[in-house]
Formats: sequence, C-alpha cells, structure tokens
Amino acid sequence: MRVVGVVPARFGSQRFPGKPLAKILGKPMIQWVLEGARESKKLDALYLATDHEEIAKVARHMGIRVVFTASDLPSGTDRVYHALSPQPPDVVINIQGDEPMIRGKHIDALIEVFEKDAEVQVATLAYKSPDPEGPDRVKIVTDLQGFALYFSRSPIPYYRFEDTQRIYWIHVGVYGYRWPALETWVQHPPTPLERVEGLEQLRALQLQMKIKVVSIPDPCIPVDRPEDLEKVAALLQRQTS
Repeated sequence: MRVVGVVPARFGSQRFPGKPLAKILGKPMIQWVLEGARESKKLDALYLATDHEEIAKVARHMGIRVVFTASDLPSGTDRVYHALSPQPPDVVINIQGDEPMIRGKHIDALIEVFEKDAEVQVATLAYKSPDPEGPDRVKIVTDLQGFALYFSRSPIPYYRFEDTQRIYWIHVGVYGYRWPALETWVQHPPTPLERVEGLEQLRALQLQMKIKVVSIPDPCIPVDRPEDLEKVAALLQRQTS
C-alpha cells in the first residue's frame, strides 16, 4: 500500500490572506506543518500543493517536492486530488496547511486505520474537549462504530440537562482517502449541506460515504484567523520545551 501525504496551502484565504506565511515563533506556519508531517514513519512521500511561489520556497528549502495547483480550486481536497492525479497512490493523506500542531504520530494513527481495515475508505482525526470552542472549530457526532454521522460548526450534540458532563469531538484538519473514494468526492459538485455549513466533508456524507473518526489524545489547534497565532504559539512553545 503506497501512502502519500499532501499539504494543500493557498495564499488567498478569505479570513486570513497569506495565512501559510504567517510567522509562529519566528517560522512560517507552513514550515511547522511540513516539519510535523515529515515526522511520519508511514508516509512514502510528502508534497506541498500550492498556488504561490513564496509558499513553495519554504517547502523547497526543506527539500520537499512542490506541485503547483490552480488558485480557483474549491477546496483543499480538490487541490490534493489535482496534485496527485497523474500518478495516484493507494491512500492519500490530506494535511491541511493551517494545522501547525500536527505531528507524525497523528498522521501515522490515521494511516494505521487503512492498514488494519480494508473496508475504510475515508478517515479523519478528532480530539475530545469539554468546550465546543466556537464556530471555527468543527464538531463531530459519530455512530457506535466511530463513523461520522454529522459535522457542524454548531455545538453538537445538544446537552439537554445542565448537570450532564459535556464532551465534544473537535475535528482536526487531516483526512485520509483511498484513491477511488477521493475521485468520487472531487468529481461531485458541492452539496446543499456543504454550502450551508461551509464544510467540504459534508459532501462526502451526503454522497453516503462513510468517514471513520480516529481519536488523538492531544488538542490540535488550527489557525483560522490572525488572533489564533498567539494562542498556537504559546501551545507550541510549551510543547517544544
């Protein structure tokens, strides 16, 4: 089974233009992501998929191969697909470029699901939190076998009683797909729920694709807005020290 990781990173984020180049503890955010991904012991190859030369320079300096993709692709998943379609691997790991806290052990935990279960077609990561953490953090509810029932920016599930211990599954922006599942995903236009919530993974669910949710023990905080940089920097500093 050949497993290839791709970090999609475009310059023109709506909420935070130039986000991949924003500095965290003196390094561009995209460097943190690539360094974390490169720790994986199970990836056979790692690529950066981008539309911007300055982002590409960071990867090249690290010795990581760059594939240029169009700026107008609708999602990171589309960017990953177009980067690899000339030579498709068996399994693709999409490591989103705004996840500076991602580490190789998280990616390897995701890959293990595909190694152990040939039925799994799509998988993603999540961690538990007592706090729903606002609309920028996507919440997941699963079935009893650990497959996603729904993703939402709203706090799900709704806790009816105040004295109930509250636990939310917070989504982490890393996906794994077997190649046929990725092809199905990108060849279908955005679905109604995807447009409503602004979440591309809802396209997969509305296409009746099953997404396995893999638990990781550590909070993995992305950068969605400029104000997230300070919080992530403090967490990374604590982690590295």
